[in-house]
Amino acid sequence: MPLLPEQESVRPIDLFDTAVPARHWWVYQTRPRAEKAFARRLAKADLAYFCPIYSHKWHKNGRRFESFLPLFPSYVFACGGDEVRTVAFASNLVVREVAVPDQARLDRELHSVHHLLGGGDSLRPEDALPRGTPVLIVNGVYAGVYGEFVEAADDLRVFVKVEMLGRGVSVGVDRWMVKPLTGAKAG
Repeated sequence: MPLLPEQESVRPIDLFDTAVPARHWWVYQTRPRAEKAFARRLAKADLAYFCPIYSHKWHKNGRRFESFLPLFPSYVFACGGDEVRTVAFASNLVVREVAVPDQARLDRELHSVHHLLGGGDSLRPEDALPRGTPVLIVNGVYAGVYGEFVEAADDLRVFVKVEMLGRGVSVGVDRWMVKPLTGAKAG
């Protein structure tokens, strides 16, 4: 049983499907636990945004719970022109705007994160991103995603970084799904 219903992570739904030569991203740090409220404010103003949400499930006292949490706590990615800034700062939900030095790189990283969202329950946020072998996922639902492959105990994971936040997302994979990239950098 969810504590709150799931909210859309991306608006418009085809934001990452359309080929746009140069999207302009704004990154906003919100007040604690205000990401979804800020995303709803952007949606009400009919503005594009990406606020990746994942499903967190747990059991307590024999009951099953599910909540939908932001992959990047306190951060929302908005796309558009200066009207985004106007709505953001009028919302009283934004703490600060984070400068985006490399728009193209952020666009690639967010596209990869969006691709991972539809893949299942093995997705999880990562604060400490280990170094691994650069890979391309070539098979399965995550095909086409670049990341870093890390082996740990019984778990094989590919990490996709959002470099400017120092955070990322990891997903469980099988060895046959990835192809190592030699002499290349992931992302």
